[in-house]
Amino acid sequence: MILVLEDLHWSDYSTVDLVAYLARRRDPARLIVIGTYRPVDMMLGDHPLKAVKRELQAHGLSRELPLEYLTEEAVAQYLAVRLAQHQPPKRLARLIHRRSGGNPLFMVNLIEISRSRSASSPGTTAAGSCAAASLKSSPGFQRASGS
Repeated sequence: MILVLEDLHWSDYSTVDLVAYLARRRDPARLIVIGTYRPVDMMLGDHPLKAVKRELQAHGLSRELPLEYLTEEAVAQYLAVRLAQHQPPKRLARLIHRRSGGNPLFMVNLIEISRSRSASSPGTTAAGSCAAASLKSSPGFQRASGS
């Protein structure tokens, strides 16, 4: 069995206790526990998961798999699949990568917000809406347009 616990940075003490208990069990079990959390949110406070994570790693009971930010090429590949019917311009990947910092959640949200805006504006494609939103919020555009 695989137990996935997402957003452990928002977890309460009971959830952290459950993670610690499952990791420390000596009895054989066909169980994998996968937990996700945002490292930045864990560093900001005195979250109980911080101490449990350190202890479990010290005893070889857990392993951390840090996720990397997306490259501009990965953003372009995602756009090619997500907006395939609209043929997004090549510069769109650069703009979205710059605006999202390569964070997958921010990238997807930026694209989805732009797509929902384009759906409410007849004649505007999702790719065009993404490009317009990215350009309008970029510092170079603001300087050039005087806004």
